[in-house]
Amino acid sequence: MLKFIGALLFAIGAIIVGWALGMEVTVGYVDKVYNTGLIANRLVYTVAGSSISIIGSIVGVAGMIMESFEKSNAEKLDVMKNINNGLADHLESK
Repeated sequence: MLKFIGALLFAIGAIIVGWALGMEVTVGYVDKVYNTGLIANRLVYTVAGSSISIIGSIVGVAGMIMESFEKSNAEKLDVMKNINNGLADHLESK
C-alpha cells in the first residue's frame, strides 16, 4: 500500500512541477515584461511539487523496505513452524 501511495505522490508532484514550469510569467501584449509575482508563484509551485515528489519517493522506498522485512519475517515464521512440527529433524537427516 505504501508503494502505491508513494507512486501516487510522486506522480502528483511531477504533474505540479510540469505545470509550474509551463506557467506564463510575462505580461503585456506588445512589450512582454516579466512579472515578479508570477515568477514567485512559479517558484512556489515548483518547490511544492518537488517536495511532494521527494516525499513520494521516500514513502515508496519505505514501502519496498517494509515489504522485504515482512517477506523475511514470513520465511522465518515458516522455518519456526517447521521446527516445531519436527520437519527440521527430517530435513537434517537427508
